[in-house]
Amino acid sequence: MGAFNETTRAEYQGRNVDRLVNAEILHGYDSRRGWAGYRQWLDAGRVVRKGEHGVSCLTVVTVDRDANGHGGTRKPRGFRVFHYDQTVELDGSDAARAEIRLPAPNEDPPQAAHGSQPIPAPEPARNFRIVVDSPYGELGRIGF
Repeated sequence: MGAFNETTRAEYQGRNVDRLVNAEILHGYDSRRGWAGYRQWLDAGRVVRKGEHGVSCLTVVTVDRDANGHGGTRKPRGFRVFHYDQTVELDGSDAARAEIRLPAPNEDPPQAAHGSQPIPAPEPARNFRIVVDSPYGELGRIGF
């Protein structure tokens, strides 16, 4: 079926398809299952397993429209999606959902308790180059 969003059934487009299909091949994901964002998986009753890395995708959004919805500026916006095989089903209990606390968009990152050591910064992501032989040539770099 190609690269599609598991929760909305919308198909991804452009270079995002190449990135998602390459990730399916590289990691052996089931191509009959789809992709979705972290919060979409939560709403669908699944959670991304700890330590899993999503695939970066890009879309274009229109911002600064007038009151009638006309005009505006088109800007790129990046997002990450995770494959169905990277998720597990929530058991349905409130305790399982309570452990997964998402910060509000305007909330500051977590701080260490008074008098304790500061929270260390996360390790920088390591990027590497994946080259796929295809009749269309090199498909580019995908970071995982």
